[in-house]
Amino acid sequence: MTPEQIQLVKQSWDALWPKWSEFADKVYGAFFAIAPDARHLFAADMEPQKIKLMDTMTVIIGYLDNPSMFESIISHSGKQHQRFGARIEHYEGFRSALLEALRLQFGPAFTPQVEEAWTALYDDVRRVMVRYAEA
Repeated sequence: MTPEQIQLVKQSWDALWPKWSEFADKVYGAFFAIAPDARHLFAADMEPQKIKLMDTMTVIIGYLDNPSMFESIISHSGKQHQRFGARIEHYEGFRSALLEALRLQFGPAFTPQVEEAWTALYDDVRRVMVRYAEA
């Protein structure tokens, strides 16, 4: 990711934060629509999972300027997801769900540059998670 992309992700994350629960609902709603087979991997009560998602994303975004910590956090998450039964195709579905939720959350403010920054972030996260899930 470029420094400009990192800044765009951080700024948009800060702007999104006051509506974190609504955003998490959008992410998981879109994800389960895309990958209904993944629903069984989650508890019926999604509230704790929504908090985990937002906490994890906050930490990841907080360490975008620290590549070794960024990779350490994501590698751990990749190993956990593998143990929980996540499959490689779920990562692509989640990417689509995340971008859709961001589009819905930001509307016209989700410019092509912001989308490109989030896509770059997710692709970096996915690459590391998959590598460690397969290790």
